[in-house]
Amino acid sequence: MLRSPRFQLLALIAGVTALVVIFFVRSDGASPSSSPVPATLVVAPEAAPSSANVDPTFHAQLMALRQQVDAAPSDTTLLLQLARLEQDAHQFAEAASTYERVLTFAPDHRQAYLDLALSYGQLGQWGEARAATERLLARDPDDPSALYNLGAIHANQGEAADARRLWTRVQQQSRDAQLAQQAAASLARLDALAAEGVTPSAPTPTPSLAPVRQPMSGAAPPIPPGAPLPADHPPIRPRDDFQPILAGQ
Repeated sequence: MLRSPRFQLLALIAGVTALVVIFFVRSDGASPSSSPVPATLVVAPEAAPSSANVDPTFHAQLMALRQQVDAAPSDTTLLLQLARLEQDAHQFAEAASTYERVLTFAPDHRQAYLDLALSYGQLGQWGEARAATERLLARDPDDPSALYNLGAIHANQGEAADARRLWTRVQQQSRDAQLAQQAAASLARLDALAAEGVTPSAPTPTPSLAPVRQPMSGAAPPIPPGAPLPADHPPIRPRDDFQPILAGQ
């Protein structure tokens, strides 16, 4: 069973005080016309999953699945399940590596490209996120989710004109009404920033293939692995709607 489509919320700091909110679409399922459901996962420095902050049952599920993958390294169904669990555990570098393995065996798997780009985006590796998205667009130049995401990647790199061009195309051409509305909302945000005299500025570049994302300006440093979480920090648990993903869908 596939999970419901959703938006992943990406945030970037523009200048010193302006906060630009960008939605990065994660369109689960084979049809670009699926109706996405908004979600609010804010990209910010996360505590590294450890025995102190990951639900033990979830951790055991992740370890068991890795053992299954070790026993069947070319099983794309298992690889996809593992990649999604790694994303749920905020292990985005591991998830990206696993999605790359999926695409080695299933180079036409649309959803794997979208989720690969999302994993790189969560790491702040926008060059890699762009490359993954462009690989999908090389196979389908009109994929609306990929076009929208490429706009989000440009926006997060301070390239507002390119983001505007892509979002305008999605707004005008997408048969997915909700995705078109999201593109319109992102365009409106760019217009509001322009009216305020604010231009989204690119964040400090993250080294290629860096293991962790650099913190945003002014953000608290990441919590080291194994360190206790603050009292007000909720425990990390798998998303309630997680379901195994079948290869080829």
